[in-house]
Amino acid sequence: MDDSTPISYLALQVGTPVESSTGTTIGTVEHVLQVPEEDLFDGIVLATDHGLRFVDRDQIVEITTEAVRCSLSDAEASELPPPEGTP
Repeated sequence: MDDSTPISYLALQVGTPVESSTGTTIGTVEHVLQVPEEDLFDGIVLATDHGLRFVDRDQIVEITTEAVRCSLSDAEASELPPPEGTP
């Protein structure tokens, strides 16, 4: 049974597990990318065994107190790009 509660990206904590569509943990939240003046969620940067990677907001299915769930397959997750620009 899953006791996680859906939350806003604003409440997302560093270190929260990020999962692929199969439930495999692909990394942990490093930081949230947003455009505060437009109240726009852009995506997340996650820490992986292969460095920092970017997950676009369109690839995120759900954000909860327990995990970020993505629509990415395990193969797609392994090909995530590094983040661009400055944090």
